Amino acid sequence: MKFSIHFEEIKDSFKVKNLTQKELEDRILADYPYKNVFFTVKIVETFSIVKTRVVEKQSRPYKTLLQVADEQAVFESTDVSSTAIGYFALKMFQGMAAAGYHLHFLADNKSIGGENVSDLVESFSDAVLLIIADSKNLIFNNCKYYNTV
Repeated sequence: MKFSIHFEEIKDSFKVKNLTQKELEDRILADYPYKNVFFTVKIVETFSIVKTRVVEKQSRPYKTLLQVADEQAVFESTDVSSTAIGYFALKMFQGMAAAGYHLHFLADNKSIGGENVSDLVESFSDAVLLIIADSKNLIFNNCKYYNTV
C-alpha cells in the first residue's frame, strides 16, 4: 500500500477548547468519517507541558531498533508554542505501524521535538486541528468504507 501525506489536501479542520487529548481523539472518530482509513492529524497549539523522546544519531555499524529504543533521550518543556503531527492507523496494521494515534512534536523555535510519550496536554486551550489524507491513494472517494469497523 502506498501512503503519502499532502498537506494541501486538508479534509477537515476545526478549533477546540477545553478538551483532553483523549476527548479530542474520541471526538474525531465520532464526528468524522475516518474510522476505517489512515489519516493524519496536525495540531497547532501552545502546549503547557510537553514530554518527548528521541533516539541519538546513529552511525555504522547500526544498532537494532530495540537497542536504540532502550537508549532514547527524554526531554520535557513547558509553555511551548508548537505543532504536533501524526497519524491514526487501524488496529489491523499494529506492528507495521502503531495502531491508534501516533504523534510527533516540534516546537516553533525548534528548542524541543521528538515522539510524544504522554498526553500532550490535560486540556487544549485553543488548538487548531487539521485532518489530512491523500485521496489518490486511499478510499476517500468511496464513502461506504469510512465507518466500517
